[in-house]
Amino acid sequence: MIYIFFGENFLIKKEIETNLEKKKLIIFDFEEKGFKDLEREAFCDELFDKKDKVFVFKNFEKNEEFKKNFLEKKEKFQKSKTHFIFWFKEKPNKKDKFFQELKNISKIKEFHPLKFWQLENWIEKEISKFSLKIENLAKKELIERVGNDLWQIDQEIKKLVAFKKKGVIQKEDVENLVGLNLNENVFQILNLFLENKKKKAFLLLEDISKKGENQIKIFSLFRKQLKNLILLKELLEKKLSINEISQKTGFHPYFIQKNWTLLHKWKKEDLLKLYSQIFKYTILAKSGKIEPKLGFSFCFLEA
Repeated sequence: MIYIFFGENFLIKKEIETNLEKKKLIIFDFEEKGFKDLEREAFCDELFDKKDKVFVFKNFEKNEEFKKNFLEKKEKFQKSKTHFIFWFKEKPNKKDKFFQELKNISKIKEFHPLKFWQLENWIEKEISKFSLKIENLAKKELIERVGNDLWQIDQEIKKLVAFKKKGVIQKEDVENLVGLNLNENVFQILNLFLENKKKKAFLLLEDISKKGENQIKIFSLFRKQLKNLILLKELLEKKLSINEISQKTGFHPYFIQKNWTLLHKWKKEDLLKLYSQIFKYTILAKSGKIEPKLGFSFCFLEA
């Protein structure tokens, strides 16, 4: 059986680990091996293997010799009880000749990035594997703090279950154990500033700087977060509901709800002014005409 996998790499990895755990898994890297190596390992010992084998092909995209040989002997691979998985680094080009032929003899599975409701369900499912539950507010807080990075969420889940051991994971557990990532720190600073809590905003910014974060990167994140706020404000002015805004933007309803009151307080013009200041001082900081830390101060004081 031949498979084509592409999409969200973490989900592909989980699929292989979960569904193929009773089989003999062989990661076959074509930067290190060739077609003859594959034939030898896949077929020579086939009669003596107690477990079905699964070959996961990596870095095959540029190996033209392998692709040519594989298609020439495709029937041999199709008839084998061994599973062969082509793990594409990127979504295959539909016009690619190799892919066109390969898809006709393969089962294709695309692993889409999880939508936010799917992400919540995925978190609940992963935690249930440890005979634990998680309350809804805790799920939302976890996503709010980590974002949609599945690998990072997986690491945080392991931390939470190690701490909790039994029962239900509460929002307070997430707040105590899961740190805000840089994106969320930046958004929190913006929220504090927009709520006119400038002292707290500068203290949090100072804390991020002390951790050695690249300050030009922080500027870029401020711009990105402000663009999100401006977009939300525009949709809010069109009197769309939270669910409608979520569908249009892909933002989690919890993220929108969290900023709903704040967005009602601020005018779009004020958000645009702050965005303009951040853009201005990003350019000055990148050109070395001003220290990034000083640029942040001017940026927020002038807006």
